[in-house]
Amino acid sequence: MHSTAGGRPLQGAELVYFIAVGRTGEQTVGRVVGKATTGDDGVARYTRTHGVDGPTFSDERIDRHSVEYSPINKIDNVQYCRARGDAKLTAG
Repeated sequence: MHSTAGGRPLQGAELVYFIAVGRTGEQTVGRVVGKATTGDDGVARYTRTHGVDGPTFSDERIDRHSVEYSPINKIDNVQYCRARGDAKLTAG
């Protein structure tokens, strides 16, 4: 959940979801798989209906999943800082 300095949920923040892919023994590269905006609860959820294997080649592996917030515009007259962290990936 993203929240303001006052602890309230941050609504309207656009987050970008990445996977890190690469060949065994080589450095991984981040690939964007989607975007989502936080709701009233400060949570953003992105659903990829075709899974995450599509952005990879047959000899690549998915190393990790992450999400990034890179604000360009202010939200409620506040300029927030860039943030990046691991993202939870569920399959179903």
